[in-house]
Amino acid sequence: MQVQNQVKRTLSKLENVELIRQMLSSPEAPPHRTALAAQLCQQLGLIDARGKSQHSTCVRALRELEKQGHFVLPPPAQ
Repeated sequence: MQVQNQVKRTLSKLENVELIRQMLSSPEAPPHRTALAAQLCQQLGLIDARGKSQHSTCVRALRELEKQGHFVLPPPAQ
């Protein structure tokens, strides 16, 4: 749970919320939230101790931030 809190804390920073909003409103916006999470993991260095991206943790944190009204996520991947 601590990893999720760290990822959520990182994504909750004002500059990162603004980055997410910009990514979502750009013409090259990710087509689904998994793609958004992948881009954020790469851009913000969200990796675990084994060096793997925190995709699923990032998606969960993004959903929580969406529920708080920070932004509207694209639909999930089909």
